[in-house]
Amino acid sequence: MRKKSIFYQYFSTGALLVMICLIIVGVTMLVVASRHFKVEKYEQLTNSMERIHREINGDSFTSTHQNLVCEMVAESINGSVVQISDTGSVVFSYSVDDAVNTSCQMDAEHLTAIATSHNASGTLDGLFRDNQFYVSMAEYANGEPFCYFIVAASVQSRGQYLSNLFWIFLCSAVIAVLLAVLLSGFISFKMAKPLTDLSDAANHYSRGDFAQSLDITRQDEIGMLAQSLNEMAASLSSMEYMRSNFIANVSHELKTPMTTISGFIDGILDGTIGPHQQRHYLEIVSTEVKRLSRLVRSMLNIAKIESGKMTLTRTKFDIVETVRTSLFAMEQAINAKNINISGIDADKVIIEADKDLIHQVIYNLIDNAVKFTNDNGLISFTFDEMPDYITVSIRNTGEGLTKEEIHKIFDRFYKTDTSRAQDKNGVGLGLYIVRTFLNLHGGTIDVRSVKGSFCEFIITLPTGKNHWKLKNS
Repeated sequence: MRKKSIFYQYFSTGALLVMICLIIVGVTMLVVASRHFKVEKYEQLTNSMERIHREINGDSFTSTHQNLVCEMVAESINGSVVQISDTGSVVFSYSVDDAVNTSCQMDAEHLTAIATSHNASGTLDGLFRDNQFYVSMAEYANGEPFCYFIVAASVQSRGQYLSNLFWIFLCSAVIAVLLAVLLSGFISFKMAKPLTDLSDAANHYSRGDFAQSLDITRQDEIGMLAQSLNEMAASLSSMEYMRSNFIANVSHELKTPMTTISGFIDGILDGTIGPHQQRHYLEIVSTEVKRLSRLVRSMLNIAKIESGKMTLTRTKFDIVETVRTSLFAMEQAINAKNINISGIDADKVIIEADKDLIHQVIYNLIDNAVKFTNDNGLISFTFDEMPDYITVSIRNTGEGLTKEEIHKIFDRFYKTDTSRAQDKNGVGLGLYIVRTFLNLHGGTIDVRSVKGSFCEFIITLPTGKNHWKLKNS
């Protein structure tokens, strides 16, 4: 089935509406004009009859004067004036178009009808040769009618009037249609052009080409749609870049440990690595396997979050105790660098959240702090409790971050130059997961740092059920 363009649909719809409107206007005009003509014609005939009546009953009435008046009246209405005797025969008639049958003899019934009927139409029992609008009147003497007058005009005059009116309307309608077609074509093009541009852009986007931008500055719904498509294209382009970068980073992160594992295993199997060295290299292999495990676990968490399958199990717990537990798990690394710890003697701070996810947040931040604290440095904790939220600050001395690095550290797989040198086992997902888990809880994380001095992460979390109800409602 051939697809019709939106221009054709707009144009044909507009043209059809114009035609329908013209037909309705034309029919209405002809009906109203026909009724108006009939009313006016009867009014004209009635006025003419009243003039004849005044002349007949005037002081200067004579038969000659009467005939002259009747002729003038007939001429003025372009019709006929007929005088009928009380016996039904035609006494006098004057007709512009020879419409009167002077030999007609009317019976008593028709005489009574024209005496009582003020206006009507028809041939009046053969008195007229064709249909006429007529007004009749009886003249009385001593209470009895002695004659009858009939003033008439041809019904065909209405047809001629309507025909002239129709041709005037038709000429006007043709001009109106031509103008409407041109205007409809112009408007249809103006309306269809941005929609065609939108369709073309959408086709490009569907093929993965997000470079095309819509230059539509309209302030209506189409303009809003174009702006939304531009924003969508920018978002999809960014997502495509992130996806490509994500795949490249994952491939790189997987390739390095797998190459190491494969090389050492092959060396052990083919005897290149002697028995006395195998334990050392197996420990390296174990470290790389654990690195792969962390990467896979992090990827699974990211997949759950992005698919919306990550669910929160809220319980009340002491976040200070969570900090202490995480520090104990890293005791060996802390002692190896002789790092001082302060602030963990704080009172209990109870929050209602997913304990496992918050533990992961705290663990990642402390692990990050331990890695980048200088030898004999300091990691300090600060806990502030408000009615609706709490803040936990984790500050460590050391190299710190630059302003450029602060804006990027929460991106997936991002590593600073310093971290690449000091963190051989990390994959650059820890802080991304921290921010994502906090967002799931309605929390935030901020960073303050002075290069060469310190780095501080400040997390904010809601404390109670009121926030959860408000967030989920």
